[in-house]
Amino acid sequence: MGVCNSTAAAAPVRESVAAKRFDAKLSKVVVDYAKSKPGKPQTFMSLLLKFPKLQNGFDQCREIFAECDRDKDDHITMEEMKEGLYKVGFSPGDDALIADCFDSSDLDQNQSIEFKEFVVLLAVLFVLKKGQANGLDGVKPEITDTFKTILDCFVFFDANCDGILKKHEVLAGMKDPGEQGNKAADKSLNMSVMKRFEEMDWNHNNSIAFKEFMFALEGWVLDDA
Repeated sequence: MGVCNSTAAAAPVRESVAAKRFDAKLSKVVVDYAKSKPGKPQTFMSLLLKFPKLQNGFDQCREIFAECDRDKDDHITMEEMKEGLYKVGFSPGDDALIADCFDSSDLDQNQSIEFKEFVVLLAVLFVLKKGQANGLDGVKPEITDTFKTILDCFVFFDANCDGILKKHEVLAGMKDPGEQGNKAADKSLNMSVMKRFEEMDWNHNNSIAFKEFMFALEGWVLDDA
């Protein structure tokens, strides 16, 4: 994976009180999902094997983004986004949720979102609507499969099921059982985890929420494409 070059990773991001409340709601849904799973993959490698398929899901997201972007300026407004999402199964009844997701995903707070922010928005919608009868039935399975893989990866690292990742959890999750006792391997892994953790922790609070995890992972996949 390449290094995420997003501006979000370059400096702390200050979130509004409303955004923090929304993130807390999202975190609770992630926790509920984690507790509902019958079991977790034994190793991180089992999840890594699914990563090549993520690019296909992101490509499908780009098609939805292009439909939303009526003026083709590579940004979409709230109204453009709602009209585009109606075409894939959302309805005016989802407007409040869409608006909250838009505000939460508009990382630079410029009242419009770029493609990377749009993917985060769709992922957040997937998490919040997962388990509901209507879910995201109008969205192509390649997209929902991609988001499920990322959600499962987050849950894998979240050892204590609190909806937040800490450095020791990420480090423990990435360790190869076959490398136990290998000091050189441990040192290399520690350095790699520290670097990746700093890229994900764009508000610099020493913890990783699902939205941060999603944004960083998306950047790594897209940058390597």
